[in-house]
Amino acid sequence: ENWKFYLAESGWRETLKKYDTDAVLVPLDQPVLKEMDRLTASDPKFEWEPTFRDRGTAIFMRRGHQKAKRFEETADRESAFGNSGTGKIF
Repeated sequence: ENWKFYLAESGWRETLKKYDTDAVLVPLDQPVLKEMDRLTASDPKFEWEPTFRDRGTAIFMRRGHQKAKRFEETADRESAFGNSGTGKIF
């Protein structure tokens, strides 16, 4: 089931719903990243948003989730204090 998700095979979105997932760590070389990026840009009903990306992984969090809000607050503080810049915080 995990491979089905990462390979963006039919039903990959149901995996997110089945396990009540709030955050997803996606290696940049996995097909699901392209699908999640595409849906984020084109489907306003897609409930996931990118919150972080570096050279190897991306993190998507469910829109409006309390943890996503805390992550954004942390990202703002790190930016204010000169984060090393190895990753991109959205």
